[in-house]
Amino acid sequence: MSGLTSLVSTRIYPAQRPQNSAMPAVSYFKVNTTREYRHGGAAGWANPRFQFDCWAKTYGAAKNVAEQVRLAMNDFTGTFSGVEVKAATAVNEIDVGDPNPVIHHVAVDVQVTHAEAV
Repeated sequence: MSGLTSLVSTRIYPAQRPQNSAMPAVSYFKVNTTREYRHGGAAGWANPRFQFDCWAKTYGAAKNVAEQVRLAMNDFTGTFSGVEVKAATAVNEIDVGDPNPVIHHVAVDVQVTHAEAV
């Protein structure tokens, strides 16, 4: 995590990056959640997928931030967004075109597993 914070400091935002915010920065949101079931019903495990959007003024800087997100989230356990994470894995990375050519954007998808009440 220290590699990521050395690049973006505290500029990690839920949902959207504030307009005209300093860069590099990261924003994130939950894409979807699947749940595990057994013959007896809910197994008590949820598997949300989060997208981390990495923003920077150059393509190389955006790629560096994305790499630090991947390193920080792979095998992460602990509390994230108020949820006790049992496992996390970076599962996808996408170079995203942006209509504003002075902002570069790379997205990293992370699959998370956590227990939930059944």
